[in-house]
Amino acid sequence: MKKFILFSIFCCCSISILFSQVNYRISYDKLSDEVSFYKQNWLNGDLEEESVKSIHLKQNDIVVYEVVNVNPFIFSTEIYMSKTELTDQNASPIATILSGFSGFGGPALRLLTSMASRPPEPVFSSRGELDLQQEQRQELGASINTVYNVMTEILDSYRTYDQMVQVKFSKSLTQEQILERLDSLNEYADFSQIQNKYEQMISELDKIEMLRDSITFQEDDVLFADYEFIIEKVESFQEAYIDEDGNILTVDLSNDIFDVQIEDFALSHTFKAITESRYEKYSSNEFFVVFSEIKGDDPELYPVDFIKKISIPVAQPKAPYWVLTVQNFTPIGGMNSYNIQVVYEDWFSGDSLLVNQTKQSGGMLTFGTMLSYDFLSEKPIMPSMLFGAGISGVNKNKDQWALSLALGAGLSFQKFPYLSLNGGIGLTQDKVLKSEYYLNRAFAAPEGASEYNGYADLFTTKFSPSVFFGVGIRL
Repeated sequence: MKKFILFSIFCCCSISILFSQVNYRISYDKLSDEVSFYKQNWLNGDLEEESVKSIHLKQNDIVVYEVVNVNPFIFSTEIYMSKTELTDQNASPIATILSGFSGFGGPALRLLTSMASRPPEPVFSSRGELDLQQEQRQELGASINTVYNVMTEILDSYRTYDQMVQVKFSKSLTQEQILERLDSLNEYADFSQIQNKYEQMISELDKIEMLRDSITFQEDDVLFADYEFIIEKVESFQEAYIDEDGNILTVDLSNDIFDVQIEDFALSHTFKAITESRYEKYSSNEFFVVFSEIKGDDPELYPVDFIKKISIPVAQPKAPYWVLTVQNFTPIGGMNSYNIQVVYEDWFSGDSLLVNQTKQSGGMLTFGTMLSYDFLSEKPIMPSMLFGAGISGVNKNKDQWALSLALGAGLSFQKFPYLSLNGGIGLTQDKVLKSEYYLNRAFAAPEGASEYNGYADLFTTKFSPSVFFGVGIRL
């Protein structure tokens, strides 16, 4: 009963090892376009991982696909598997919030360009005393010019901020590099006067409206054209930079630095490997990383910037295969060689023979076939086990040819697995004098033994230990 229990435990452990689930992590660096593979193991309650050059998936293996150094302010990133996905991690929430953001430089630069193309015309006074209308025209012209200058300064601040903050949306910098550059820019960036300048602009606009109602304008009046122009630009400015509560949009690089600090420049998805289904088997699992550039308000319409595909092969059942081999067998202690002399000839009672033994050193060229079994390895060289047989001594006389059995190990190369080096121990047939006959002492030749048959009846064959090395070609 105890033996049965031990046997059952052994079988259960073997089955669990054979069908055990393995955890892997695939890490893709967006900036360097490098892919790294890791095998994860639980050891004493802690998850440890080791770097491997490649992985081969089995059914239900867990694969964590991680993307690093991807800027969530510019990319909406999604990871797909060609089969089944366990988790569904959406794009960054901040990226979604900022999906319509295109930088302040857009409207600021457009407004600055249009305003620079038509600055207000100065209002000159006439000779002599000024009448009320002339004074009001000069005051209106001065106010229009003040609004123009103040709004230009505010827009220039927005444009400067936009130029600085563009580093936040870089496709080629890491999170640390973005923070470093924003910190350096923030040392001399000052946008604190935007609110005060806007209040000054509003005050001048109120004054302009009062003066506008008290001045009579002539047809094609340049001052009236300046008034209409500045009012149009103010409306465009307020549409772009004033919220529903009437507050001007404030900018501060410190807020952007904080956004970058709290944002995650990496994301991961967890998948379950599928190597077979009810009806078919698969040779690989494909993983796709889709990087869409955040433009516009609809995430479904984001233009695709880049797609990264990684194909992970499925671990196929390991099976032995045949190898043609060319080897050199060297019997331990050398091969037996016998010299037979007829010391007395008698036609009636038979000849008397004298047998001397020597040892032949050197190798025996062998051609054979072997069954090989590879052990998968991440290293450039892959080990294997071999067992087979061959004909030894083909470089010698035909009567010296012998059967050799071989058991050994081989090494093949991952980049060229069809050629292998092998070596090991073996058993090689050797000619041995039968026990009823003597060495170095004359004896009567047995009936039928003669020079014509090589005195074959005097000898038998036995297997002697040998060593071998050679090369193999996979069939």
